[in-house]
Amino acid sequence: MRTTRWILGVSLFSMVYMASGHQTVPNLVYVHASVTTNDRAERPITGISPGSFKVLEDNKEQEVVSLSADTSFSAGIVLDGSRAWKELAQTVVPSILVKNQRSGDEVFFSDSRDLPNESLYQAANKLIREAHNPMRFLVLLTDRYDPASYSYSKLRDLMKEKEFELYVLTAPPVVRSDQVSTPDMTTLQELTALSGGQFFSLAAPDGLERLTQKIAADWGHHYRIGYQSKFSAANGKWRNIKIVVELRDPATNKVTKTKVRAKGGYYAPPVASVVPGTK
Repeated sequence: MRTTRWILGVSLFSMVYMASGHQTVPNLVYVHASVTTNDRAERPITGISPGSFKVLEDNKEQEVVSLSADTSFSAGIVLDGSRAWKELAQTVVPSILVKNQRSGDEVFFSDSRDLPNESLYQAANKLIREAHNPMRFLVLLTDRYDPASYSYSKLRDLMKEKEFELYVLTAPPVVRSDQVSTPDMTTLQELTALSGGQFFSLAAPDGLERLTQKIAADWGHHYRIGYQSKFSAANGKWRNIKIVVELRDPATNKVTKTKVRAKGGYYAPPVASVVPGTK
């Protein structure tokens, strides 16, 4: 696992062909989605076959043509909040990730010296620019009283355009006398859900080790599925994706649907342009 001092879905590429005389051939859009599946006890499920995945793009079923599992990942971890919390995170988190490391995994740590929304946005850009793996995770570890009160619009826009999953882990802050209500975490919960990541709220700081182990287990058991979209319009619009995993018991023939996390969609290619060399 490569670690540096600055120390985390759906990826898309399209092939647009134009024939002689500017006759347009439909766009071929290949989509790759990162998927995590868990059983009822929230344990990762391994050994799933391609036929168990059902992909709906804008409610139209797609054919899965590729599947890989347990691929290497790159992760950017942002430490935000009090000094005591950062020191705890720096002690607990790296040791667990190193214990679960595989060849090719990358982990980058960033000490937030700004507002959490700006720190996450900067870390996401750094991850996109410098990560060597297509599987990417962005993590916010914070004990701030109300981290969801900031605007994450820039991060949301980037999340829709690029591939990374967001994980947020909040710890109980030191509460002042004027902070009597429970902060609303809806914004961060929605962001993590959109990306295919997860939101965690610690009841006490000593739960950090357990949740870090869970996150590490998730990262080690991701699937990447690929399909060619049946939609050919090059309109730059958002396409919704829903992924379902159905496991059939060979003894009873009973089908069980598992919990699935994946990015909620992607932007279609923009208007087609003529490929160089065509007329």
